Amino acid sequence: MRNLLVLSMGLIGLLCIAPFGWSAETPDTILIRKTLGDEATGWRTGNVRQIVSQYASPFTGYESYGSPDPKAWRVRFGDRRDFEAFCKEALSKTRYDISRTPLYFDIRAVEKDRAIVVAEETGFRIARKEGGQKTAVHEAAQLWMLKKVDEEWKITGFVRLMDEAKQAGASDQGAVEKVIQKEMEGWNASDVGKIVSGVASDFTGYEAYGKADLKTWKVTFRDPDEWKAFCKKRLDRTAYELKRTMVSTDIRGKKALAVVEESSKTTHRETGGMLASKHRDLWMLAKVGGGWKITGFIKRFEVTE
Repeated sequence: MRNLLVLSMGLIGLLCIAPFGWSAETPDTILIRKTLGDEATGWRTGNVRQIVSQYASPFTGYESYGSPDPKAWRVRFGDRRDFEAFCKEALSKTRYDISRTPLYFDIRAVEKDRAIVVAEETGFRIARKEGGQKTAVHEAAQLWMLKKVDEEWKITGFVRLMDEAKQAGASDQGAVEKVIQKEMEGWNASDVGKIVSGVASDFTGYEAYGKADLKTWKVTFRDPDEWKAFCKKRLDRTAYELKRTMVSTDIRGKKALAVVEESSKTTHRETGGMLASKHRDLWMLAKVGGGWKITGFIKRFEVTE
């Protein structure tokens, strides 16, 4: 088994560890720390119910394979039931003595109901079998995605190094790619309806700002309505010419990840000023009612190769 990272967080850590980019704790950072702390305490005490209760529905877990490049990331858990089964199996074989330190928070500035957190975990995994082999673990940059539900923060997704990740088939690869390309066609045609037609109701958008450092990423769009309003505003002012090439696609059951390389030319409608750029985006999708929908994206991450 490989590096399942969990937490033992006490009151001192909760009150005294200030996250990067924040001058002080806020009620929301304290509540988020509690959610991540309660999840990890479940691992330390072997309490599956406590672990799973910190997660929202829908939820998707992603495997990083130790790589900072989203091209290498894969879908690991399609929903809470999938994750719960993993937790039960892992805890039957291993005890966990791991410490987690949140390093960075980005909480949506207006509604304050969407967040991403970067955390570091260190410690040990101890085999339950005779001999109790002890293995040191260290994961320097976990990415957690959360939303506020009834005044509590719940985990909607993560990117972590998990135990015994399994590759999945790609039977729906063409359908996934079609949704992403249709979104592009909407930009080229200045058709807001076509752009947002493939977006799921639980959509959240993130921005990497051309950087690989997770501690610079932000929550940019909290739901489809905010994304639609942004698209309309942009298209009122700017014409787009986009081209997309699929770099990688991973599908596990009803969840998918895709990395796309995009070339763009934009023209300001009044001044005629033009800009050109090339970047990569990570798309997160789910199968809804027999078709694929976009549940999120991370725009403009740094290419590490």
